Amino acid sequence: VLSHYLPVTLFTEARTPGFAMELMRKDLELFVKAACDVGMDLPLSKVAHERYAEACETGLADADYTSIAELYERAAQLRLAPIAEVTT
Repeated sequence: VLSHYLPVTLFTEARTPGFAMELMRKDLELFVKAACDVGMDLPLSKVAHERYAEACETGLADADYTSIAELYERAAQLRLAPIAEVTT
């Protein structure tokens, strides 16, 4: 994950679309509703849903779901990037 997945997803300028942010938001909404229907409270899932909804509202609905990181990048005013490899 650290050496193969993250460098080509979170640590790139162009996060290649795979699973759309809007689909993740929808799935989280259905999951939270189903849990609520059987009396389960899932506060962390609710927060995740809220963040994905916020991302969709800010123009990221068609972006890959990993683009959720952009909300945090914007808030921190930085861009995620891989740490350069150390050679000895």
